[in-house]
Amino acid sequence: MAVRQSEARVLTVNVGNTHTRAVVWSGFRAVGTITWLTEKSAPLTLLKRHAKKDGTIVLAGVVPAKKNKLAGRLASFADVYIFRKDFAALITIKPKPSANVGDDRIAAALGAAQLSGDGPWVVVDAGTAVTVNAVEQDENGHPLFSGGLIFPGAAMSLAAMHKRTAQLPKLTPLKGPKKTSVFIGKSTGEAMLNGVHYAVIGGVCECIRGQLEELGTAARIVLTGGGLNDDMCSTVQGQFPGLVSVQPQLVHIGLRAAWAAHAREAR
Repeated sequence: MAVRQSEARVLTVNVGNTHTRAVVWSGFRAVGTITWLTEKSAPLTLLKRHAKKDGTIVLAGVVPAKKNKLAGRLASFADVYIFRKDFAALITIKPKPSANVGDDRIAAALGAAQLSGDGPWVVVDAGTAVTVNAVEQDENGHPLFSGGLIFPGAAMSLAAMHKRTAQLPKLTPLKGPKKTSVFIGKSTGEAMLNGVHYAVIGGVCECIRGQLEELGTAARIVLTGGGLNDDMCSTVQGQFPGLVSVQPQLVHIGLRAAWAAHAREAR
């Protein structure tokens, strides 16, 4: 018996501004992750091995030139379907023009709906840029991307300070929790790192608070993205107890769900 498309081995690939990530799915179970810098060459041999015979690759991304180039290379050994081009995302997108809303935001919204379809959700994706998006339901009970907010992530903020000033150094963002909370930096580097660290966390919390006021008490929060750190997760969980889920693969859950929905429609 032929394996149905929704159940076959699938790779979801998302091209981000800084990193590109592939998640290997066996049915609806994630069985592997491959990550590389977007500016570097993709590990095609490894991707080919995971795609295997008759594999399908679902490709999304927010860097069009890199995404299109990667699509051509992946097509040499797998069937490649580009998210929102080769198949539609079954979601209503309120902001116009909808094509200008990034793939990652839409896929994360679909991922939140997959976690629980009744919503609403506040979806925080901490990456090169931080997005805080409201996901509701339309009149037919389908996911509705209502819109959201975007501001610079930690790496972008630090890079901008270095590039736009004469003396501020080039720094890498804090990744893990600090042993002490430092609000009075004792060096330029410490001042920058801690300033950006707390500014991003504070911005996330304030954006969530505002969206919860509009979405109502039934709303829940999901955190995702490569810029997540323990401080951000614990702070958000502390300020919004009982409402927060952490799902690092949310974008890929949304891409996998979108492909499964397309495969069902195609049968």
